[in-house]
Amino acid sequence: MEALLHTVMTVREDDISLYGFASAEEREIFQILTSVTGVGAKIGLSMLSVMDSAELARAISGNDIKSLTRIPGVGPKLAQRVVLELGERMAQHVFDRRVDSLQAGQAAERNATFEDIVEALIGLGYSRADSRKAAERAVSGNPDHATTDLMREALNLLSGGK
Repeated sequence: MEALLHTVMTVREDDISLYGFASAEEREIFQILTSVTGVGAKIGLSMLSVMDSAELARAISGNDIKSLTRIPGVGPKLAQRVVLELGERMAQHVFDRRVDSLQAGQAAERNATFEDIVEALIGLGYSRADSRKAAERAVSGNPDHATTDLMREALNLLSGGK
């Protein structure tokens, strides 16, 4: 079984440490957190163990000092410093993640539509290769059209209409 571990290595005069994270996003949040004066690796890990990276980013960008002070090792002053220094950066991070998830959802929806059209064309007796080509052309040319319109376009392409 393979596992992918995202790591950060810190080198100090008297210590070399390696920290592992399940996702690149967690690693990125950890690195951002530890850039704040007063937030070392121990507190950064504590923050990520109490809240997942998305919750933590929302708490920081939303100035939720109360939630941050519930984290062991984070008092009101440190929570305020984190919010002050990282608020805008975390707001941008939250926004970027939302855009990424919306785009992924739209891509998945387009793929499902594409596969539906291919299967319908195969059901009508066209070959898989021809069906895929026609569906690809129909979807790429009109990605925002309804499935029925895209199906009509694919049929038109297969019948030699274009």
